[in-house]
Amino acid sequence: MGASWQTPDQRIFIEDHFPSYLQHLAANTLNAFWPDLLKKWFKLWPLPDPEPTCDPAEGEDAKLKAVKSERSKKIAVSMVYVLTGTLTSAHHLSSN
Repeated sequence: MGASWQTPDQRIFIEDHFPSYLQHLAANTLNAFWPDLLKKWFKLWPLPDPEPTCDPAEGEDAKLKAVKSERSKKIAVSMVYVLTGTLTSAHHLSSN
């Protein structure tokens, strides 16, 4: 087996959610599937805080929060793409 982007625990997590993914895929309700999955994912594997891009002592606390929020959104969208690819590959393999 080749290298994988996920840890063994992450792979088990993905496999455990595969039946739910297939149900939502068939029902065309993936928009309801992703928020719940991502919430669980990031609870188990939280993101590290980003390096500060501004000095909060200079009154930039709101800007730092905005940077963190924007970063979290971008990572969540990226994770949807990564997990979609993983789940789609698993679906393709299971249907052959």
